[in-house]
Amino acid sequence: MANQQFKFKFLDQYVSDIDKFLKIALDNSPVKKVCFLTDYQFGPENGKTEMIFTISDFWTQHDKDGLRLNTKYELHG
Repeated sequence: MANQQFKFKFLDQYVSDIDKFLKIALDNSPVKKVCFLTDYQFGPENGKTEMIFTISDFWTQHDKDGLRLNTKYELHG
């Protein structure tokens, strides 16, 4: 389970494209919800779920603390 506590941040060169992708997905979601998974092969069996209310909140968490592996981030619009 130690690896689950590892946090990461995207390289700056990818942030804009990931942001666009999240906005397109949320705009096209009939339930106005997008799930972003940081799961990885052979990771811990027990993942976590974090409710993030906006894409802006997602980036705030990313920039401040990083994102946790093996976690599902739920974004709502």
